[in-house]
Amino acid sequence: MIHRASDIRLKLLLVLFFIITLLMTDMHQTGLLLLLGSWLFISAWFSKIDLVLLLKKVLKVYPMILLITIFIPFSSTDPTPATNFLIFKIHPEGLTRFLEINIKFIMILVCTGIFNLTTNSQQILSALQSLGLAHWIQAIFFLMQRYMSVLRTELPRQVLAFRSRYIYLNLIQRLRYISGLLSVFIVRTFGRGERLYLAMLNRGFNGQIYLPQRQKWTIGDSLLLGVNLLFFTVVFLFR
Repeated sequence: MIHRASDIRLKLLLVLFFIITLLMTDMHQTGLLLLLGSWLFISAWFSKIDLVLLLKKVLKVYPMILLITIFIPFSSTDPTPATNFLIFKIHPEGLTRFLEINIKFIMILVCTGIFNLTTNSQQILSALQSLGLAHWIQAIFFLMQRYMSVLRTELPRQVLAFRSRYIYLNLIQRLRYISGLLSVFIVRTFGRGERLYLAMLNRGFNGQIYLPQRQKWTIGDSLLLGVNLLFFTVVFLFR
């Protein structure tokens, strides 16, 4: 299971182990899928994650997956007769592949959501530094995080300005207005980001990101790694 206080390198390893094990598990092995699902639930409970927030993160991405896979049940190369449903013909093989893709993607989204909710940008930056990556890569990651902060600051202002000046517009006029609004929004965010970078240079920024503390591998991380390795080994052997 993943713990909030664990070293980020351990979290990345566990996420990788989970995804590989899940993809190698057959859809018909219900017991193993339930076992992997329980691993996710224990990780969320162990890290004290808000399940409603985790569900919102999953639902932000899942509709795209559903849209891509929605037509899979209606196509198949298997000669097995299709089942009629209203005006559609559903193929058993296509339905199985549809369920497998969606269930596994949902579990992967939950796993990555747990990682996202238990890891902040400072921990990721600390991991990049411990890996010895170039300073410019670390600086790009840091400035990307700052740029996202700028976006979150500027967007409510633009929305407020739009609402305060809103008059009735038809669809074409509204789309034209929104496109102009987005162009102004992008220019303003880049301008603010540039001012932020110049302010950093004026205060002695030299490309090196200094953190108050680095990630340390503890005995607890080693024990947690051992328990998870045992779990994934058992799942792998019984697949």
